[in-house]
Amino acid sequence: MEEFKRKLKGVLEDIDYDEPIIEYRAEKLSKTFMMLFREKVNPNVALDVFYTWYLPKPEIKRNLDGETLVYNKVIVETLMRTEDYNRLKYKTVIDIDTSFSYTIIFIKKLMDLLRRETSKSKERGKGTQGLASILSYLKDVENKPENVSEKDFEKLKELINEAHRRAKRTAENIKELKNLMGGESAGNKPGSFVFGEVMEDILRLASSAYVTEILKYIKGISKTPLVDIRRETYPFKHGVYDGIEMGKDVLRILPKELILSDDVFFKKFVDSQLLLRRRVLSREQGPIYVLLDKSGSMIGDKTFWARAIALALMKEALKHRRKFCLRFFDYLPYDIICVKKGSRTKEFHKLYRMLLSLVSGGGTWITGAILTACKDLIEERVEGTSSIVLITDGRDVIKERAVKKGLKDAKADLVTVMIKGSNESLKRISKKYYVVVSSKNYSLKIVSPE
Repeated sequence: MEEFKRKLKGVLEDIDYDEPIIEYRAEKLSKTFMMLFREKVNPNVALDVFYTWYLPKPEIKRNLDGETLVYNKVIVETLMRTEDYNRLKYKTVIDIDTSFSYTIIFIKKLMDLLRRETSKSKERGKGTQGLASILSYLKDVENKPENVSEKDFEKLKELINEAHRRAKRTAENIKELKNLMGGESAGNKPGSFVFGEVMEDILRLASSAYVTEILKYIKGISKTPLVDIRRETYPFKHGVYDGIEMGKDVLRILPKELILSDDVFFKKFVDSQLLLRRRVLSREQGPIYVLLDKSGSMIGDKTFWARAIALALMKEALKHRRKFCLRFFDYLPYDIICVKKGSRTKEFHKLYRMLLSLVSGGGTWITGAILTACKDLIEERVEGTSSIVLITDGRDVIKERAVKKGLKDAKADLVTVMIKGSNESLKRISKKYYVVVSSKNYSLKIVSPE
């Protein structure tokens, strides 16, 4: 950290650039940038961009400590003047993951755009020294921009806006991926999403246009309850308080009933009309088990829809503290991945990596996938009923008798979500059978065909 003590300066008020936490952030940003892109970054610029998004209300200093900080000021001022600054800031403020990921991607995109413009100017035989020196400054604090014209400053602002648009998408995707795994809940360690060993892959996933497309569909999925995710409860007089009911159990009686006259009290007692505290215990439930078809017939919109529905189900399962399991299948079942509330970031990364990057292709064997899921649930040995959610286009012949027996042995209900297809066998053996209907603006409706 010693290498930053001499160099760290910035343009933002209320930040002591000599503080250990500031030096730590500078070191982390620099090391991450080097690890991801194999090039250096000016820690002064990285810090100012990071705190522009991280702080609730950052302000720029009136008097700057050095002439090179004017470039930091241009970057920060331009970002603060973007049309969506306040809207995006709502997602980044006091959020290490989104602010950190935005900073890394923004500076990388800005460097790439400066290289592009420099290359274009060379081809046209125009001067490139101004933009090239700004690029050098972004890489190393020791490099001082020279011969930068007013035209270069205007071009820099234009490139900052373009880099912002690209980095914004990554930050928003990081925020959404965190929310899906319960990242906003109390007790989650801030920064674990991009600071851990999975950081490089998470940033690459979040920057992908394919992932952006899937996440857009999640927001538009109708709130149709595919499965009853909430925990089942049963009455137990020593359980947790769950409202009020009527009866004659004097051990659970409300205090207000004790002030009644004897005649009224005993009349209500005989008629079981006394107000009582209702007490319940939660019944153990099996996991929400999703089987996701990745066969060749699912290529295109079907893939986006299916994976968005699977992620929406995961979010609901974790919200209600149910275990969530996912298994892809084509002509063979793939490895199962399970997560639950409180799972390590590494486990979510494994699920995200498969769900958001596995390419559709191959044949289809739905019967084999369902029987494999039944076998998994039997080995789980969970009391109560589990739910198997099959997301498919239904292009296969189903062995109904074998599937019914497997579901009965596993004490599981089959819920089928049909995407641009139909299958009468699945309709007969499923407890619930839905079809997905698309409407405008990435909206998906999951409806019953009846």
